[in-house]
Amino acid sequence: AAGLTAVTASVPRRRVARAAAEPATAETPDNDPEPLPGVMPFVALFLDEPSRKKLAQRYPASAGKRSASYVLLEPTEITADATRPPVFSPLMGETGTATVVASAGPPRAAAAAAGEDGAAAAAECTLRVVVKLGDGTIDSLEGGHRPSIAWGPGVSDDVLAHAAARRDEADFSKETGGPSAAPLELSGTICRAEYWHGDDGKCHLAPLLECPLCVFMKQSPCKEPFTAWEDCLNACEARGGTDEERQDRFVAECAAQTLQLKECVDKYPEFFGAVFGGGTDLPADLGAEGRVGR
Repeated sequence: AAGLTAVTASVPRRRVARAAAEPATAETPDNDPEPLPGVMPFVALFLDEPSRKKLAQRYPASAGKRSASYVLLEPTEITADATRPPVFSPLMGETGTATVVASAGPPRAAAAAAGEDGAAAAAECTLRVVVKLGDGTIDSLEGGHRPSIAWGPGVSDDVLAHAAARRDEADFSKETGGPSAAPLELSGTICRAEYWHGDDGKCHLAPLLECPLCVFMKQSPCKEPFTAWEDCLNACEARGGTDEERQDRFVAECAAQTLQLKECVDKYPEFFGAVFGGGTDLPADLGAEGRVGR
């Protein structure tokens, strides 16, 4: 999404500054938390209690439905894929807002199959939302998913939410909530599902303070050349100067490390293809000016 890069770039610095200024408290997530058993791994904006009540007031059928208690941001197929960098990791525990912009009833096939039970089918609903995190906006996700809230009759599981996030945009109409209704504004907290404890409304997974791509590279077959490249970059940055001076210094002094890193990446196209867009050229944000969380 267009705003996600800006969001992940700004949050780690804010988190580091906060950690340096404030002592650890009981509010700090566990350093080594245990995931909740039997919960699908995915990332969502988990709605706070006032927002869940607000949603239920406008959509009574959503009350008590687990799948209506969050906005799906990253589906299981991506969150559970170890070959992808954990893009949302720096955002764990951050708060955000969600504005409902469109709605859809049951999929056409389901509505047709419902027949005389059409009233029950009508209780199924999917809401498209736009999520704002800091200065960034998320309105579309990787893999054709879109931020969504969903529920259905007698259904409160996470499978429904994942299917709803992939629904055809042709199914949706602009959400008005009625002629006099204001846009539905909701709020919540970013977390991975298996670390979200609904009873206390807290994310029990600490944010990752290092850039997701850096963590991914250090867990890849190219850990050693990446570490050497990173050490050279850190040395260039530590000597200060303007952005242009540091960039020139990096190009002049880290050429060998950059070449070795590229040669390593080229050896593993299957491992790096999903991250580098199917090619093996190093991404633009692996540069002296592009890293986050530093």
